[in-house]
Amino acid sequence: MSKIVKSLPTVCKDCGALWLGEDPQPERHQVSEVPKPAPIIVEYQRHTLNCVVCGAQNRAEWPKEMPRGSFGERLQGLIGYLSGRFGVSHRDIAEMLGTVFQVEISLGSIPAQEQRVSQALQPPAEAAQKYVQTQSAVNVDETG
Repeated sequence: MSKIVKSLPTVCKDCGALWLGEDPQPERHQVSEVPKPAPIIVEYQRHTLNCVVCGAQNRAEWPKEMPRGSFGERLQGLIGYLSGRFGVSHRDIAEMLGTVFQVEISLGSIPAQEQRVSQALQPPAEAAQKYVQTQSAVNVDETG
């Protein structure tokens, strides 16, 4: 996202005449800022209703798109990135998530999220490894 704040003179500083128009080559000064982080919390509800004919209780199914755990994909990915790439401690990850993103997470939940990330990355990692091994074998046959 970007925005432009224009500062135009309105009157001549010497004679006070009204200024009209726009400078085609204005001086520019850009300031970068990160957005204020705020968690997106989605509450899923499933209701149980009684049948008006027979009185049986009927409970709705959870939506198929509902994540199984309490933390979404981007949060899991961030935890995996911080711990796996940068070696940030679980305590520091929990502190950062609370301070920066206002997301409270227990120390015990962090390794569980790391495990979920590892499980999600296992199939593509295995496919990449298999591809590299196949390409290596092809190159050996061609040069051998």
